[in-house]
Amino acid sequence: MYKVKHLFLIIVVGFGQTLKAQTIFLDVSKGDDRNGGTALAPVASFEKAVNLAGKFSGKEDIIIKVQPGLYVLKDKITLDKKGSENTWFRVEAMIMPDDPDWKPEKMPVIQSVSGNNSQTQFPHTIGFLVAANHVKIRGLKFIGSANPEIRYYYPITREMKL
Repeated sequence: MYKVKHLFLIIVVGFGQTLKAQTIFLDVSKGDDRNGGTALAPVASFEKAVNLAGKFSGKEDIIIKVQPGLYVLKDKITLDKKGSENTWFRVEAMIMPDDPDWKPEKMPVIQSVSGNNSQTQFPHTIGFLVAANHVKIRGLKFIGSANPEIRYYYPITREMKL
């Protein structure tokens, strides 16, 4: 009986923690940027998902769940968040490597086509600009920049002003 009570408590607490998150669903093949970013009506681009995340209020974690597919970044994506220092902004694959159904082809793939979009220190291209503390990026595959004019590409960076 003692173990059952603890198991029940763990399930309730764990479920409660997931309910505290504000989640946006991103699917490049089935999504549409006119959608609201729900599980049944995902958005199609990182730009729209981050824009929706910026409208969230409250002190809950913000999660962008990314379905498999090729995502093309036309410019840098700035990951910023509102809320307390104890909340997280997470961008993560829908199917993570520790899931039993995971295969390499189920990883979301990120490719940039932007020109130089940062002049900090020298001209270069950024995929994701982390502009806040407490940001996690998990389960995504970055394959670089397809723009032939780009000399330096940083898939994830946090710029520091000198």
